[in-house]
Formats: sequence, structure tokens, C-alpha cells
Amino acid sequence: MTQPPLMTDPPAGSRWRDLSARGRAARGGAGAVYLALCGACTLAAFWTVFNHWALYDDQGNNEWTLRLFVDGHAAYNQVFSWLGPFYFEVWGAVFKLFGGTVTTDRAGGIQVAIWVVASLGIAVSVHRATGRFTLAVASLAAAFGLLGTLQAEPLQGDSLVCLMEVALLAIVIVGMPRWPRAACAAIGAMCAALLLTKINVGAYAMCAVGFAAAMTIPSLARWRALRILAAVAFVAVGVAVMANMTLSTQWTQYFMVIVLASSAALAFVAWPSAPVRDEDSESSAHWPVLMVAGFGTCFIAILLVIFSLGTTPGALWNGIVVLASHQSSLLTEPTSFQDNAITWSVLSCCVAWGAAAAGRVRGGQSPLAEPIGGLLRVLAGVVVLFSLVSQWPFTIAPNQVFGAAMPLAWVVAFPPSQLGLTTTARFTRTAVAGLAIASALIAYPVAGTQVNTGAVLLVACGAIMIGDGWRELEWASSQPGDTGLPLRPRMLVALGAALAVAMVLTQIAQPLESAQEDYAASTALQIAGASKVRLNPVDATALDTVVADIKWKCRTLLTLPGVYSLNLWSGVPTPTTSTGGTAYWETLTATQQRHVIAAAVASKKPCVVIDTGIEDDYGAPSPTAPLIHYIDTDFVMFTQVVSPDLGIFQVELPKPAPASR
Repeated sequence: MTQPPLMTDPPAGSRWRDLSARGRAARGGAGAVYLALCGACTLAAFWTVFNHWALYDDQGNNEWTLRLFVDGHAAYNQVFSWLGPFYFEVWGAVFKLFGGTVTTDRAGGIQVAIWVVASLGIAVSVHRATGRFTLAVASLAAAFGLLGTLQAEPLQGDSLVCLMEVALLAIVIVGMPRWPRAACAAIGAMCAALLLTKINVGAYAMCAVGFAAAMTIPSLARWRALRILAAVAFVAVGVAVMANMTLSTQWTQYFMVIVLASSAALAFVAWPSAPVRDEDSESSAHWPVLMVAGFGTCFIAILLVIFSLGTTPGALWNGIVVLASHQSSLLTEPTSFQDNAITWSVLSCCVAWGAAAAGRVRGGQSPLAEPIGGLLRVLAGVVVLFSLVSQWPFTIAPNQVFGAAMPLAWVVAFPPSQLGLTTTARFTRTAVAGLAIASALIAYPVAGTQVNTGAVLLVACGAIMIGDGWRELEWASSQPGDTGLPLRPRMLVALGAALAVAMVLTQIAQPLESAQEDYAASTALQIAGASKVRLNPVDATALDTVVADIKWKCRTLLTLPGVYSLNLWSGVPTPTTSTGGTAYWETLTATQQRHVIAAAVASKKPCVVIDTGIEDDYGAPSPTAPLIHYIDTDFVMFTQVVSPDLGIFQVELPKPAPASR
């Protein structure tokens, strides 16, 4: 099942044209396989997402914030968030259109859809880029396994960002060869949407797209100063962010070196050796204008919508820029890098520099003979895919899935020498590699689920490397004479099928079986709106008990730290809509905290639930913060619920008024 690879621009009359006819004839079978795999992924994702509740409760924070917004409260003015307005507009529209309120069950269903659709998006992009159905299947499975961390945080901003980045990848790979003008406008619009979802991610994507445009579009590439500026921006953006925050820590220094080496390697191979003129040269002159137009139109539209819903410009700026820039001081989650990850990234950068220099000497062609180059590309792709899913022996950086993959992303932008690439294909390859590197930067400064969601575009890079090597080996085997390689086309097809089967078994089939068993053995929560969630019996009973106590005793509820799932499940609101996130004592001003206190007192039956299981994760709250002082001095423990996994939930009520004399 093959199709003409859209990123290689095969010449007319080549054997790839013949393969495309066979590919069209096999579309029904390919569609059936995709459907079956998506069905299996959906079941596995459902059983996994609904058999988990993360104690730090980012899920509850997101769901409660969205519920307030859907109920008519203005984002940023009345509802705290450092996510951009596009996040609220997308999910607000979804819940409004389908006529439902925000619940844990509905949020989990959305997360299942994001997980499956993002995995399928990677597969479709790989299929169109390489023409290899087996590589698409392997990519779907690898992406699904990599995105397993999505189970913990339904409706998290990074989930939407992951889906949008996969959509951007698909626009670049599928849209550019077919509808370049529409694709350019869509690329600009998607960059604007990313910027107004998470401002750092949008900036990274803009640098990657701008870099690809400056290096490959002839009307821009002829300006050397512009190329230098674009390369510096692309290479330095991640370094600048890290240097401005936690440069003194070792993990930040290691992360910075890996990012710097990976982006510099891509800059070396993408730098044009000479001006290129082809059939796309004249039409491509309009691409930058279309990208800017798409960006500006989408940017303005998103702002107009959020302003029409009551948000003011000052509140928006404070939420997505001022408060978001202080995130690293509130919560930083480091990751571990080993010294060999640094060695690997620097070595890969040196190889890229050498390959680029040799290629320029040869007029832009790969300096390696086809069999050797093909084997090395296949090996690089295998390293990328297996390291991303943490399969031995390619675990160069434990706890950091992209430690081996990101330094190899440049290989995508350095295609086999026999390919006659047009401007479209060069832009596509450079943009894919650049977006994959830029996407991984989302893991800073909180290297939690963002590590995996940020690395998912590297799955496509690994598959494209294998596809390039596969084509190069096929081409070499078709040449007269003895190449010295025992590989033949049928053997390559068999190896590709083996890779697909191995990935499906390890990343879909095995997780599906274990997820079903775990879900069946768990106990459902007896909570409206969260009845699909199942946990072990002790944890489920603990949460049911806490929610029942809240319903019985409380009219308003404060939690320490912010565990807003308890508000959602009990139906008991926070005293005001200005929740302030999890560590609200750091994000709400003293005046806002005093307003919350006044509202709690006015409610007559305020309650506090202290979650000791994560209380220490956000640092000791300052006792001088008005809300913390209020909780410490005005409340006394009513009861506590103990769970070995979740910790101790202390339910506190106001202290009795002193008896009058």
C-alpha cells in the first residue's frame, strides 16, 4: 500500500507514479486498517483516561475554569488563567454547541478524542510524506504510545496545543504540495491560534516557520541578512527563554545545549548553497504575504471574540503575559539528562555541519553513496522512533524522550541526492524539522506531560527518515551492477511491515489489554458528572466520602492547594470566580484575596479542604497571605478522610463563635 511521496516530488514517468495507482486501489484496505486501529486506540484511551485521577488536579482546575467561562464569566477579568483566549473560545464553543455543562466525564471524552485524532494526524501526515502505509501504521502506534501522558490532564492547555501542532504539521505536509496558497494562509492562522493559546509555543512555531520560509523561498532566501536573522532567531529563541529563568540549574544547562545543538544542526543543512529557481519560484513569492495575512486575520478575529465576551485588554495582557512569565517561579519540574545526551547532540551537530559542507561542495547533493546513505537514514529513523517510545537500546536520556530524537531532526531537511526537490518540498522538509525541534521546547520549565506532547512531531521525522532511506535503497538496488547490499525491495517491504507490527503490538495491543483489565478491576465514583471515572476501591471511597461531606456541610468551598474537582463534583462553588489557579496565594493580589474572604464569610457556611497529598508540591504558602492567614486562624478540622494513594483530605469548618458572657 504505497502512494507517491509528496515531500519528494518524483519526476513524471517514474516508478512512483505506478505505485500511486496501486496505492489508490488499496485505499479501501488501508482505510479499514486505520479504522480498526483507531477503534482499538479509542478503547485503550477510554479505559486509561477514565481509570486515572491525578492528585495535583490540573484537570479540575481546567474544568472549573471552563465551567465558569461557559456560564458567562469573563476570562481574565473574572476567571483566572494564563492560557490564551483561543483555548476558551474553542472549548467554550464545543460545550455551547453540544448543549452541555462542563463535567469530568465530558472532559475525559474530549481527551480521548484528542489522543486518537492526534495519533491519526501523525499517521496521515507520514503516509502522505513517504507514501508508505507501513510507516504510517508504525507512526500511529508510536504517537499513540508517546501521548499516553494525556491520560492525566483532560482539557489541559497542552492537550489542545498538541492537537494544533499536529494540525499544523498536516497542513505543511498535506496542504503545501496541493493547495500552497490556502496552506500558507492556514499556516499563518495556526501560528496565531497557537500564540493566543500558549504564547511561548506560538512564538516557537513562528520562529520555525519563519526560518523555513527565509531559507527556502527564493524571494526571501536571496536576502542574506534576512537568512541570518531568521537563523539566529530560530537557534536562540529557546536559549533566550531558558537563560532568562533558571540557567543556574544543571538540567536547564543540559536542555539548553541539546536545543542549541539540534537547532544549529538544522540551520547548517538548511542554509541554501546557491539561489534556486524552479517552477515554484514565481508563485512562492506570494507565500510570505499569505502567511502574514492568515496570521493577522486569525489574530484579530480571536481578540475580537474574547473582547466581545467581556474581557478587557489589560486583564488579557496580565493573564497571558505577566502572570504566565512568572510560571517558573511558581512551579518548575526538572528532568534528568545524562552526559551522553550532551555528547550525542554535539556529535550530531558536527555531523550535520560536515554533511552540509560536503553537500555544498557537491552542488547541494548528499555526499554519501546511495546504499550507505540509505542505510544511515533508516538507522537514524529507527533510533528516533524507538527512543521516543523508550524501547531498548535507544534510551540515551532516561526520563527525557527526545534526548536522542531531537538532535537527529536535521536529517529530514537533508534528503537523498537523487530527489529533484522543488521550493515546496524544500520548505516542507525544513518546516517539519523546525517545528519538531521548536515543539519540544514546550517541556521547559515544567517537564511533565509536556515532554511527550512536545515530542510527538519527532515521530513524523523518524518515519520520514526511514522513508527516505527506504527509497534510496530501492533506487540503489535498481541500478546495474553489484551494490554489495543483500536488501531487495520485497525485503524492505517485509522489514517495514515488521516495524509496523512491532509498534502496534507494543504501543496499542499490550496497553489495550492492560487498560481493560485495570478498568474492569476498579470501582466507579458515585459522583454525578464523574461516574465513568474508576479508581481502586479505597481511593474511590475516599473521594465519594469527601464529596458527600462537602455537600452536607458547605455552601462555598476553598481548597488548599486548589483542588477544583471537589468544587465541580460537589456542586459547591468557590467564594468568588477569581480562583487564582492551584497556588492561588501566589497569583491573586492581596485585594483579590480579601474579596474572596469577604465572599466566604458572607456565604455563612464556608468550608476548607486541605489536600495534604500535594500540599508540599507548591511550596509552603506564606502565612501572611490573606487567604492563608484566614484559613489558618478561622477554621478547625471537622473530619479527615485517609487514602494511601491520595493522602489525607482534611475537611475544615469555621471555628465556633466565642460564647458571650
